[in-house]
Amino acid sequence: MASAHSNKNEKTTELLVEEIRARLDWIGVDFRDDKAKDGTEEGEVKEKRVRLLDYGCGGGMISRALAPYITQAVGMDVSPHMVHEYNTWSGSIIPQMSAFVGNLLDPADPSPTAFKAEEFWGFDLAVVGLGFHQINETVSGATRLAERLRTGGVLLILDFVVDETTGGDGDGHQHDLGFWKKYGHGSGGGAATKRRKKRGFGELEIKEIFENAGVGKDFGFEVIAKGAVFETAGHSMTADVFMARGTRIYGL
Repeated sequence: MASAHSNKNEKTTELLVEEIRARLDWIGVDFRDDKAKDGTEEGEVKEKRVRLLDYGCGGGMISRALAPYITQAVGMDVSPHMVHEYNTWSGSIIPQMSAFVGNLLDPADPSPTAFKAEEFWGFDLAVVGLGFHQINETVSGATRLAERLRTGGVLLILDFVVDETTGGDGDGHQHDLGFWKKYGHGSGGGAATKRRKKRGFGELEIKEIFENAGVGKDFGFEVIAKGAVFETAGHSMTADVFMARGTRIYGL
């Protein structure tokens, strides 16, 4: 069951899901066909393996968007409430889809014991959906996530556009830095992580972050929604949303 917050933002969520699905080729992962499987010898059928790390997963918008094109999703969020919400529906979409309470970006715990198992490494795609601006040490955070990718894997970030020339919101709309933290969207950094003052990124800044994190190959940046409206009880914000992607060029 979706939360009240999710219901209020259904229109915006559907818009973002559509925009993500319209850019599968641009994202650059060898996704599975949602209507076909790979043939093997003697008529056997073997499904292509495509693994997603949905970091700061919240209720699971990213996993929902990509579910038809992957074979496994691992959600992760610091909020037990969001992880519970994710897990109430995820198993009915694809069998290997579940979320865990955890934080990969805590500076005090660079190698969390709970996430040392093989299933938490070697992803084809790692995504942070609308929560990356909450992380203060963005290069360190992107690097930690990049380490979880296989070589050739893709880091994808969806977040809010800001004007790099002024340091303010590039769209002229009202943004609230604490909106997602307060109203139930996943946060990658955890309660102990200091928040950035800026409420999003410009293209040049996010490109530099990707390059410094070792995922700058084939970097791409696109604005996928303008003036998107996000609402909850007694509170609303509008924002332009971008997607940025880059490929890991070293490692596993």
